[in-house]
Amino acid sequence: MGDSTVKRVNTAGLSMTIPAILLLGHSNSGKSPVGEALARTFSTSTHRLKHLDFGEHLRRTMAGSFDAGLLGDEMAYLREVMNGRLLDDDHFSIARKVILRFLSVHDLNHGGTVVLNGMPRHAGQARDVRDMGVDVRLVIVLECSPEIAWQRKCASERGQGHEDRGTRDDRGRDVFERRVASYGQETAPLISWYSDAGVAVVRAAIDVDTTPESVVELARAWVARVQLVGGAPRTL
Repeated sequence: MGDSTVKRVNTAGLSMTIPAILLLGHSNSGKSPVGEALARTFSTSTHRLKHLDFGEHLRRTMAGSFDAGLLGDEMAYLREVMNGRLLDDDHFSIARKVILRFLSVHDLNHGGTVVLNGMPRHAGQARDVRDMGVDVRLVIVLECSPEIAWQRKCASERGQGHEDRGTRDDRGRDVFERRVASYGQETAPLISWYSDAGVAVVRAAIDVDTTPESVVELARAWVARVQLVGGAPRTL
């Protein structure tokens, strides 16, 4: 079903709780291919599992191929985000609309699981995502050193490895270093934030040649538990 045929999403929130799996790891640790592998492996005719690559959907929104229903000022701010500005808490409405539109497009509000990749990035956004009705029940941490991540990035730019980054304007070492610093300062603390809340955390050691399929196998039993629990109606 194409985006244009789906009814406009209710941007206030969800009618039921949506189970979610959150992928965490440095840029170039392999989150996108792991998310796609999870969707291929676990999505069935009775329980959809879809991968929301948040950064990719921001790029698609800017290109006009994904309609998140952003207003003019939100699109203007998104242009700044695409040029390196962080999506701050005051503009979480952009993330909310992208997430809700994605859930609507894939009909996940009527049963299914979403794999979150790139959102939330810090505790404030994690609370906002939770308050929307997206319930993170499993965190998969791709444990990858910055040097290994850089080697994986270079391999992908040579057409090797497991990730196609051809549409991303992030080739410079300075951009990479900024993202490494941001992950360490803001995103990595989410691991303990979720663990302290009782959410299961699975850690996968990532090397240059680690495949998405090997991470999927490591997390298989935990993903099955998330799917068995399923969603529940929300009290709004």
